[in-house]
Amino acid sequence: VALVYFACMLLICRSALQSRSLGVGNAPAPTMDSGDMSYPWKHDATTAVYSTVDAQEPAVYESFNVTLSRLDGWPTWFPEDLDAYRDEVLNDTWATETARHRAEIAPWTWHHHGAAPFLGSQRAAFVVLIRNRELADFLATMRQLEDRFNRRYHYPYVFLNDQPFTDEFMHTVAASTDSNVTFAMIPWEHWSVPQFVDRKEARQARERMGKSGVIYGHSLSYRHMCRYNSGFFFRHPLLLDLDWYWRVEPGVDFYCDIDYDPFEFMAQGGKKYSFVVALRELAKTIPTLWDHTLQYMIERNVT
Repeated sequence: VALVYFACMLLICRSALQSRSLGVGNAPAPTMDSGDMSYPWKHDATTAVYSTVDAQEPAVYESFNVTLSRLDGWPTWFPEDLDAYRDEVLNDTWATETARHRAEIAPWTWHHHGAAPFLGSQRAAFVVLIRNRELADFLATMRQLEDRFNRRYHYPYVFLNDQPFTDEFMHTVAASTDSNVTFAMIPWEHWSVPQFVDRKEARQARERMGKSGVIYGHSLSYRHMCRYNSGFFFRHPLLLDLDWYWRVEPGVDFYCDIDYDPFEFMAQGGKKYSFVVALRELAKTIPTLWDHTLQYMIERNVT
């Protein structure tokens, strides 16, 4: 019976903090490429919360009784010029990587304390990599996830974005669950082109793949997403205290009631990684992946 219910799960993975077991699933549709060195958080506004809602048209979310607060132990005061603040953080020297990341994203990190007590047994959370424009798709997914499973356990949600979340997004999502919800940006280091990459060659390769009809072949942002989910998400300051995460994508459906705790099931069963379905990979999107993977395994004596 448990195996049947397991098909309802989107993705649960042992936190890379302990097992370093990583996985990549379906991803939000990317936007068009921006410049390799552009900073996505650069805006004219200077407040720590951004809204794209037209001020002349009152939004429904403004009537929600939602309070957003700062996280305990995180910075709570920031200068008016947040662009300069983040540039300073990125160029400063820090004792640890975590300290730098926390200071960098603190102005855009908000928390809503849910009304329901936590009833789960594991240090776990739903992790959602999402853009503001995908709000409607995720609300439908969240409603099903709450009805089918989380209303009995109230595991928290962690929402991550490479851009600041809007007021509308945060208030609407927080009002849709009784669980704790935290919103944060991704550290720039984890969503940028590394210095060792030849940017001209990479751009030309994207152009070639785009012209060849490779899905997302032209997109730099899609590569940022894949790279982040493959090797950086577990370093996010909000995930360091977790043992488990359940990755949820906007627009997915949960058709079955899940009347047991999958996190506890995996912990007790010694599991590390779970998924619903593994899709057949498109060979044109990964022409050198297998060779590089084998070389990595040989160099590090992975068997």
